[in-house]
Amino acid sequence: MRQRGTTTSVVALATIAVVLGWVAPVGAVGGVGGCALATKKEVSKILGAKVTKTKNKVDKDSGAQTCTYKTNEFDSEVLEASGAPLQVVITWGPIPDSLRGQYEGSEILEGLGDVAYDLGFGQVVAFSGEQSVDVTVENSESPEGKLSKKAQKAIRLALPRLPVD
Repeated sequence: MRQRGTTTSVVALATIAVVLGWVAPVGAVGGVGGCALATKKEVSKILGAKVTKTKNKVDKDSGAQTCTYKTNEFDSEVLEASGAPLQVVITWGPIPDSLRGQYEGSEILEGLGDVAYDLGFGQVVAFSGEQSVDVTVENSESPEGKLSKKAQKAIRLALPRLPVD
């Protein structure tokens, strides 16, 4: 009974947050597909670098949607020479059976979706209902803890904006 009340409370709070404008529902941030979960401005703030370009992809087999938020910033000369700017990749979609249980043993993060895992190297994945959101901060030489915090901030933005099943 308590679990049901908790889920109902979370749904009610999320609905209130959308109605009051604290968060935006999917598509309301002006993007499409995977890019509908966070704005360029929001991701820029998380990265501390201006996002200059987004690219949306849809996996035709799984239905997963991916948005890459690219900057023109490079964390090192090596990354610049290889053409690898600082970026965030957000992927969301239905939870494939192949992911269920795959992350057991990874660090569990509290307060993000139904369950969330810090996979290291700036990658965090969260499950909410039948949806998954994966955020990776790429091409950064920041310490691992800072990368994880940035990925967690992006997950916090994305989760309430997932489409409701």
